Amino acid sequence: MLNIQENFNLQKFSTLAVPSQSDFFCEVNSFEELCEAVIYARKLSLSFFILAGGSNTLLPELLPGLVIYINIKGIEKKEEGGSVYVRAGAGENWHSFVQYCLSEKSYGLENLSLIPGSVGAAPIQNIGAYGVEIKDLCSKVFVLNLDSMERETLSNSQCQFSYRESVFKKSTHKKKYVILAVEFKLSTRFSPVLEYPALKSIVEQTLDDEGKDLLPKTLAQIVIDMRNSKLPDPSEIPNAGSFFKNPVVDSSLFVELQKKYPTIPSFSIATDDGRESDKLKIPAAWLIDQCGWKGKYLNKVGVHEHQALVIVNPEYQNVSSVLELAETIKKDVLAKFTIELQVEPQQLYERS
Repeated sequence: MLNIQENFNLQKFSTLAVPSQSDFFCEVNSFEELCEAVIYARKLSLSFFILAGGSNTLLPELLPGLVIYINIKGIEKKEEGGSVYVRAGAGENWHSFVQYCLSEKSYGLENLSLIPGSVGAAPIQNIGAYGVEIKDLCSKVFVLNLDSMERETLSNSQCQFSYRESVFKKSTHKKKYVILAVEFKLSTRFSPVLEYPALKSIVEQTLDDEGKDLLPKTLAQIVIDMRNSKLPDPSEIPNAGSFFKNPVVDSSLFVELQKKYPTIPSFSIATDDGRESDKLKIPAAWLIDQCGWKGKYLNKVGVHEHQALVIVNPEYQNVSSVLELAETIKKDVLAKFTIELQVEPQQLYERS
């Protein structure tokens, strides 16, 4: 039986710690309970909302309907040749899952260590860090189709992954699917990805100091240390991690900006067939920092003093205050660089 709670305080389900309340709330731990919750909401003509880790979600002050918290757990593993297929429930904690894979000698996720959130949220955002993205490793996503109320399995190509995007964020599909579990194709052989310059530099220094070969757990710990040095812990300073996507611009615009700002950094982008794109990615943190926002506050919501990509909410202001700061930053960056930043966290959207 579902435990439906009324007038539920959602603040602890947001790493930004914004005040938020829903009319109704329930936690589901299985496919059957999820279906029961959806049927319950529809029977009472309630809007319903799907919530998981809350690390990449902007919660409004009031959600008039039923919030369904996904807590579906479980991990299964099978080996085929040199590959390992690991399936994890949507409610599994992402970092704990990465650590589990390391302990099971299933490699590939090391660069994605310490990213906050749940396994189910990972493909929605196509999370990525230090040269690795979910699209590189996700083999299948298991979902509930809300139209048919049946299970479906989506392949990697059907997920339509791109930079911080997937089919689950597209207007035609984002209200259609609820993620139940995700399967990853990993390897029994450790093959480190060291394309990210700062990561490569630290790895090389570590190996020189220790005179040893690079181990998977060593790489994961280096990533953890790097993230800890740059990003505040949400349990200590409420935040949603990277608040803006790194903008992708035409090379022609970058050349013009480089004339005015010679030190402007960029990263090359590869196309799906492996060729170098005519577009470049510019770090949003650099753009924001150049506009003077690092360490600054507006209405008690601020930009982290060590990482301009992170908006912090130490005094638990509401989501309107957070978005007001974000919009002000966007306007300043647009005015200075003619680049429009995009917000990375998603506002919770209604399903019916």
